[in-house]
Amino acid sequence: MRKIILIALIVLIVIPTILLATAWYLLGNENFLKNQVSRVALEQTGRELSIDGPLQIDLGRETRIFAEGIRFQNAAWAEAPDMVEIGRLEVGLTIPSLWKDTVVVPVLALGDCHIKLQKNAAGEANWDVLPKDEEPAEPQPQRTDLPVLLEDLSIRNCRLDVAGANRDRALALEIDEIGLQMDEASHTRGEGSGLLNGEGFSFAGWITPLNAFLAGGKLEHELRLDYGDVSLQSGGTLEDAVKMAGADIEARMLGPDMGEVLGRFELPPLSEGPFDFRVRLDSKGQMTALDVNGDLGSLEIRAAGEIDRLAGPQFGQVDLAVTGPNLEAVGAVLGEIGLVPEPFTIEGKVIFDAGIIKAQPLVFETLEDRIEMSGVLGPAPAFASSDLEIQLVSNELGRWRGRVGLPQTLAGPASVNGRVFSDAAGKFSVDAQIRRLGGASMDISGSIGDMQGVLEPDLQIDAHAPDLQPLGRILGVEKLPAAPLSARGGVRLADQTVHLNAVDIDLNGHRAVLNGAINLKDHYAGSHLDLDFDSPNVAELGQLFGETGLPDQPLSLKLALEPEGEGLAFQVQDGDMGDIQIEIEGTLANMERPQDVTARFDVNLPSLSMLDFLAPDRDLPDLPLAVKGNAANSEAATQLDQILVTVGRHRASVDGRLNHAENQAGSKLNIALDIADIAELGTLLGQEGLPPGPLKLDVVLQPREKGLVFQVKDGNQGDIQLDIEGNIADMAEPLGVDATFDVYLPSLRMLGFLAPDRELPDLPLSVKGGMQNEQTVTRMEQVRLKLGRLEGGIDGSIGTDEQFDLSVEVTGPDASVFSELAGQDLPADPYSVATNLKGTPEALDLEGLAIALGETRVNGDLNIGLGERKRISGRIDAPHIDLSWWRTEETEAEAEPESAPSDWMFEDTPVLQIDDYGLDTDLNIAVAKLDMGNTLIRDIALGIELSPNLLRVDPLALSGEVGGSVSGQLFVDARSGPTQMRYSLNGSALRLGLLAMEEQDPNTYPPMDLEIEFNGAGTTRREMMAGLNGKFRLYLDSGQIASAGVGLIFSDFISELFSLLNPFAKSSPYTTLDCAAAAADITDGQVEAFPIVFHTQDITIVSEGQVDLKTEKLDFSFNTKPRKGVGLSAGVLVNPFIKVGGRLVSPSVELDPERAVVSSGLAVATVGVSLLAKSLSDRFLSSKDPCGDARKEIEKRESSQ
Repeated sequence: MRKIILIALIVLIVIPTILLATAWYLLGNENFLKNQVSRVALEQTGRELSIDGPLQIDLGRETRIFAEGIRFQNAAWAEAPDMVEIGRLEVGLTIPSLWKDTVVVPVLALGDCHIKLQKNAAGEANWDVLPKDEEPAEPQPQRTDLPVLLEDLSIRNCRLDVAGANRDRALALEIDEIGLQMDEASHTRGEGSGLLNGEGFSFAGWITPLNAFLAGGKLEHELRLDYGDVSLQSGGTLEDAVKMAGADIEARMLGPDMGEVLGRFELPPLSEGPFDFRVRLDSKGQMTALDVNGDLGSLEIRAAGEIDRLAGPQFGQVDLAVTGPNLEAVGAVLGEIGLVPEPFTIEGKVIFDAGIIKAQPLVFETLEDRIEMSGVLGPAPAFASSDLEIQLVSNELGRWRGRVGLPQTLAGPASVNGRVFSDAAGKFSVDAQIRRLGGASMDISGSIGDMQGVLEPDLQIDAHAPDLQPLGRILGVEKLPAAPLSARGGVRLADQTVHLNAVDIDLNGHRAVLNGAINLKDHYAGSHLDLDFDSPNVAELGQLFGETGLPDQPLSLKLALEPEGEGLAFQVQDGDMGDIQIEIEGTLANMERPQDVTARFDVNLPSLSMLDFLAPDRDLPDLPLAVKGNAANSEAATQLDQILVTVGRHRASVDGRLNHAENQAGSKLNIALDIADIAELGTLLGQEGLPPGPLKLDVVLQPREKGLVFQVKDGNQGDIQLDIEGNIADMAEPLGVDATFDVYLPSLRMLGFLAPDRELPDLPLSVKGGMQNEQTVTRMEQVRLKLGRLEGGIDGSIGTDEQFDLSVEVTGPDASVFSELAGQDLPADPYSVATNLKGTPEALDLEGLAIALGETRVNGDLNIGLGERKRISGRIDAPHIDLSWWRTEETEAEAEPESAPSDWMFEDTPVLQIDDYGLDTDLNIAVAKLDMGNTLIRDIALGIELSPNLLRVDPLALSGEVGGSVSGQLFVDARSGPTQMRYSLNGSALRLGLLAMEEQDPNTYPPMDLEIEFNGAGTTRREMMAGLNGKFRLYLDSGQIASAGVGLIFSDFISELFSLLNPFAKSSPYTTLDCAAAAADITDGQVEAFPIVFHTQDITIVSEGQVDLKTEKLDFSFNTKPRKGVGLSAGVLVNPFIKVGGRLVSPSVELDPERAVVSSGLAVATVGVSLLAKSLSDRFLSSKDPCGDARKEIEKRESSQ
C-alpha cells in the first residue's frame, strides 16, 4: 500500500513538476521562442518573420510579452523587403479570459513601427498572406458582447503607408500618439494626433457602451476630429443602435474648400468651394425627424422628412434633392465608372408604408438625359404587388456606352417608355417601347420571372427599322444594307434554355423564320433549331450587301441543327436556287472544336457560268457542274472520300487523307483527271492553243517527313506520254527533288500556246532523265532531250540556296530547221553549243562556252548579272566566224503609214541614252578570222565597256586578209554635263575588201592608209555636230573596186553620183583604180574638204567642198577628165563639171548648162555651177601623179598648221 501511494505521488506531483519546469525553461529560452515564432509564421503565411531584438515572456495570471526589432517579409513583387517593421511591442493577456466569451487584453503598445500596405497592377495585395479557406463559413450565432476587451491601446511614433497601382502617391499616416481605453462596461474613450499626407490631425471623443452595436439598446457618443482646417463634430444618442431607431444626433462637417480636401486624397473632383454639411436627427415618439443640409461646396444634398428608423425604414417619407457639377466624379468615388462628366440633379419623394416603397416620382436629369420613375415597389425580398412606370429620354445615347457596355459607335437619341409590375406572388412582367434608336423601334412585352429565384423571361418582341444602315452605324456594325428590317416572335428562357417561337425576320422581302430551343447548359443537349430561308432573288440580296454578280435566281432552303453528343448535327435540305440543287448533311463532333466536321454533299448547277461572281474577271464556261462526295475533318486529319467534280463531259476525282500532323506526315492523296478534250476545255477557260484530244492523268501525292513523294502515272494526251515519279525532300526547299521523268510529244507545235507569237518547229520532242537530291543540292542525272535530230544533255546540281552548277550541251546536224524560229535563214550545217553554267538566277557564269556552226568556232567565258541592272562581262575568243551564208533579202512588208520626212540628219535628240538600257558591259572580243563572203577580216580585237552614260571601245583593231591593219578608239562620256565624244582610227596598207566581189582576188583590193580623228561635245546630236572638230585622211593605192560593192555599201544617192562621175563603171564589173586621196578638216562644225582625187585607168575626178554641220547645208564641186588614150564609146558621156548642193537629208546634183552633157536619172537643179579654179584643174587634172600631188598638198597644209 505504501508503495502504491509513493507511485501515485510521483505521477501526480513529480512528473507534472518536471514537465512544468521544462516548459518554463523553454519559454525562458529566447532563441527557442524566436525559432518557433518564425517557423509558425512561415508555415501559415509563406513569409519570414524575424525578431532581431530581445523576446521575453512573463508568465502569470496576466501574461506579458515583450519584443523588439520585429520584421515581417513583404510580397515577392513588392520593392520594399519588409511589409511590417515594429521597433517595440508589448502585449498583455489575461489567461483566465481565454476560457470566456470575451478575451481581455490589458495592454497593447506599439512603438517605432512602419507598416507598408500595397496593391500591384494585377490587383494583388501584399497583406493577403493567409491561405484561403475552401470550406464555406458556418453560420455563427449573433453575439451580444464584444469578442475582445482591449483595456489600454497605445501607439507611438508609427507610420502607415498605403499604395496602389492607380494612385500617384501613397497615403501616408504618421501617428505621434494614439491612446484608447475601454472598461468592462464597454465605455470607450480615446484621443490621438499625427499627420495625414503631411497635414496635421487630431481627434478626441468617447462612445458608450460600445457593445450596443451588437446587443442593441441605447448608445451615446461625442466625437471631434480636426484635419488641417477641416473639422467634424458629432454627438447624441440612439435608443436602439441595432435598428438605428430613436436617434437624437447632431453632426457637422465644415471647411474652406472641398476641392482641396478631395485633392489630398487623390479623389475625383466631384465638388469644390467652402462646405458646411449638417445633419440633424430628432426623435418624436416612434418617428425620427430627418433634416440633412448637405452643403458640400458645389455638391449639395438635401433631405427632409421622418422615418421610423435609419436601417431599413418601414414607415415615413423623405423628400430628396441632390445637385452636383460632375456626375462622372461622383460615380468614380462610388465605384461606378463610365458616367458622363456633366452637372446633374436628383429630385423626388419616397414614401415608406409597412415595407412598401412608393416613388412620387423620382427624377434623374443631366444636360441631355432624363429618367423618371414612379409607382410602387413591394416589400422585400419578393417585391410582390410592385408597379413601376419608367421613362427614359436621352438626346445622345452614345454618352452612356462605356457604362452599360454598348458598342463604341453607338450614337444618337433614344427613348424608353415602360412598365415593370408584379403580381401578388412576386412574378414580374414588363411592357416597354423603345423609340428613336436610329429610326428603329422595338416593343417588348411578357413575363420576366421571380426576383427571388432565377429570372425566366417569356417575351414577345416586335422590332422595325425603316433603314437598317443608320441602325448599323449606331450599333457599330458596318456594311449593313440600306433596306427595311422587321423582326417579330417569341423568346422564352426557362431552365437555362432559350425557346424561339416563330421568330420571323424580314429584310426587304428576304425572310428567315427560326423555331427551336437552345439549351445553354450540358453542351446544348436537347437543343434543336430549324431555319426556313426564302429569298425571291439572290442577286438582289447580294446587292443589299454590296456583292455583285450573284445569280439572278430565287433561293429557298431549310436548315436543321441539333446537338449530337458534344457536337452538332446539321442538314441543308430542299436547297433550291433556281435550277441549282443543294443537299448537305453532316455533324460537328465537338462544338468546342468546330473544325471537327463530317459531311456528305451533293451540289448541281445547270451552268458553271452561274458562279461568275466568284471570278468576276473571267467568263466561266456554260457547262453543267456537279460536285458530290464525303469529307471528314478532325483535329488529326481531313479524310476525302469519293469527291467527284464533273464539268460538262470533263471529270476529276479526289480520294485520300490529309493529316494535320507536322509536315502532313502520313497523308496520301489520289487525284484522277479524265478530260474529254483538253483543247475544248482550254477554250472554255479562255486558254487557246492547247493540243486537242483527251487527257487522262493519275497523280499520287504523299508527304514524307519534311518532303513530298509524288507520282504521275498513266499520263497520256493523245500521242503525248507522261510518266514522272519522285519526291521533294523538304517542302521548304522545293528545289531539292529526287525524280525520274519520261515525257514524249509527237510535235513541239503542241506547245504553241506557250509561245503564241512564234511558229514552233513541227518536230517530235522527248525529255527523260533523273534528279537526285543530296541534302542541300539536287543533282541532274543524265537528263537527255531530243527535238527532231537535235540532241541535248544537262548534268550538274541545283542547290536549295538557288546556286547551280550545270553542264549543258546541245548538238544537231542541220541548223536550218530553226530558220523560222530565228526569223533568219540559217545554213544547213551541223551545230553544237556547250557550256558550264554556274551561279544563281541573279548572277551566273558561262564557263568554257563553246559554239560551233559549220566552220564557225566561238569560245569564251562570260559573267552575266540579271539584277536590277543587267551586267555582261568576260571574254570571247573566236578562231573562225563564217558569215558567208548571211544574206539580207528585202521582203515585202506591210505598208506602214507614211510619216513626214525629217528636215535634219542629226536630230535635236539626246546624244546618248545608255542608262536607259539598264546594262553594264565589260567584254574583250578576239576574232582570228571573220569570213564575210566577199572578204576576210583577221585579228579583230574589241574591248567594249558600257556603263551608265559611258561607252568605251578600246582596243578597236583588225587586219586585212592579205596585210595591213587598222586600230583606234571610241570614247563617249555623258556622266557629268554634256556628252563628250572622242573617236580616232588609223590604218596602214589595209586591204579590207568591203567593196569586193565574192570571187575577187584579195591581192587586187586597193591598199588603204586611213587617219580619222573626231571630237565633240553636246547634249543633243545636233549640238554635238554643230561644234565638231577633227580631220579625215584617206589614201588608196592601185587595185580593183567592184561596181556592185559601191551599191552594197553606199546609199542610192552616192551610187548614182559615182555612176554620173564615172560612166565607165557601168560597162565593167570592176573599176581599176590607180590611186585616190581625200582630206577633210572640221572646225566648230565647219567641214572643209580639199583635195579629193579619184584617179582610175579611165578617168580622173577632182573635188572640193564644204559642209556646214550647224545648218547641214553642203556645197561640193567635181571636175572630171578622161585619161588620154581612152576612147569614148557610144552612150558613154562624161560630165566634166558637177556641183552637189542642198542639205544632208536632201542633196541634189547641179550641172553647168553650157558645158555639161547630162545622161543620168538624178534630179538636176537649175542653179549656177561653182567651177573649180583653173589652177586646181591644171595642177591635178594635168598631173601625171595627181594623188601624189594631193598628198603633198595635204602634208604641206598640216605642216603649216
